[in-house]
Amino acid sequence: MGRPPALTGWPAGGRLMSMQGKRACSDGARRVRGRWPAIVLAAACASAGCGPDGLGGSGHGVGKGQPSQRADDGNGPVMAVVNGEPVYMRRLHEVLIRGRGLVMAQQLIADEVVNQAARRGGVSVTDEQVQQEHQRLLESIFPGVAEPEQRDRLLGQFLAEKGMSLVRWDMIARRNAMLRELAGPRVKVTDEQVQQAYADKYGRRVVVRHIELESLNAVERILNALKDGGDFAQLARKHSRNPSGKQGGLLPAMSKTAPEQMPEAIRKVALALTKPGEVSDPVKVGYAYHVLRLERVIEPGGAKFEDVKDQLRADVREQAIRQAQQHILMELMSKAKHEFVDPLLRSLSAEASSTD
Repeated sequence: MGRPPALTGWPAGGRLMSMQGKRACSDGARRVRGRWPAIVLAAACASAGCGPDGLGGSGHGVGKGQPSQRADDGNGPVMAVVNGEPVYMRRLHEVLIRGRGLVMAQQLIADEVVNQAARRGGVSVTDEQVQQEHQRLLESIFPGVAEPEQRDRLLGQFLAEKGMSLVRWDMIARRNAMLRELAGPRVKVTDEQVQQAYADKYGRRVVVRHIELESLNAVERILNALKDGGDFAQLARKHSRNPSGKQGGLLPAMSKTAPEQMPEAIRKVALALTKPGEVSDPVKVGYAYHVLRLERVIEPGGAKFEDVKDQLRADVREQAIRQAQQHILMELMSKAKHEFVDPLLRSLSAEASSTD
């Protein structure tokens, strides 16, 4: 996967597996329809555990008992019987594994590595802690969206775009909850960090929208559309490649040092904007280009340090824990020893390693 699979930063109102969770397979597939090939729909359902046996299940219940009667003919379990002829699970298994199997296998390995570390450390988590981690993920992915039903909708869209099931999301939340417990003892917050957080939050800040694009030609089309009176937020929703496009490209308020994960190039350009409505020149970050529009300037506030220091300390600790979660996961993965037993996964893993 490049780096250990986690959603500790880049992440629905009610309970974690609420109305969407109960329909993870059918509703998830409908949400994906039109964006991903059918093979990914099948893989999403398989990774979600749809059916009694998940990815490698026997398919019992299809064909009213006939598959199980044919399961010992040397070809393995039967998935279905079509016009009297068996369709074997090994065919479905190969299609799913070739589709997203390696990625899912790496995720499951990361889960097991964290589970083992948690057992060694005597760490366990409750469903309530998993739910809290779920909410933190939502807040990090959809900042500023507090309405539960809107979060549900955005989460469904996000998962569909990533080809991820709600069951997998739940597993990531549980893994991150365990990483949080492992990270807690490592995190210490100093008074200097709290003072810096005060300066970041109550000093001058700017709120901008942005549109992430793949090329300068795309940037030119957006700038021309803006000159013709186009609405920046609508253009972001339609054209931005960034998840923030769902919120019209709106980003969290920025200061000289916060949010910490904001690319420095974007921060520098954003803070240089002075008049609401002002649009920046294109900003290149990695292989993408960004166009920014200043929404508003937040002048230094009048909050007294003593009145807000406790909340600031909690905020600093939360940010430190998120960083520690990522660090611990990378550390555990770098030390873990694993090998694929499944021949197809072993072959795909070797191919992926040879192209890295």
